[in-house]
Amino acid sequence: LRLSAANGSGEASRTLTITVTGVAPTVLESWRQTYFSTTANSGDTADLADPDGDGLANLLEFALGTSPREPATGPNVRITNISPALTLTFFRARPANELTYEVQASSDLLNWTTIATNPGTVGNDVSVADTVPFPSSGRRFLRLKVTTP
Repeated sequence: LRLSAANGSGEASRTLTITVTGVAPTVLESWRQTYFSTTANSGDTADLADPDGDGLANLLEFALGTSPREPATGPNVRITNISPALTLTFFRARPANELTYEVQASSDLLNWTTIATNPGTVGNDVSVADTVPFPSSGRRFLRLKVTTP
């Protein structure tokens, strides 16, 4: 930025340097600011907190496009038995540069295998079918794992 000022003997100029410090908030921090008036990842605003008590942690509310301040009114993540396999369906609200969505499967709730990473299109319901037929496989479980990149 250059400032100029005229005086009686001619024109003098001065240079003013402006330094901007800080980092722009992430999309998740901006989301927190919108819903909680802070960007802090702590207390009720922490990723794993559930201030509205609907069973969805804040990070999942962010991932599914729901409000962390109002209890969910319907199923945000559903598992159905569509022959020949279980299918997990969810609304994908964010692109891969903001969140990683993984659909995982297990037969014992201890060992999980990722069957899809960042499936579907942002702004749409996404359905992912298990890779193992059900019920011939015995017990089968699906889950949605959401993490920040």
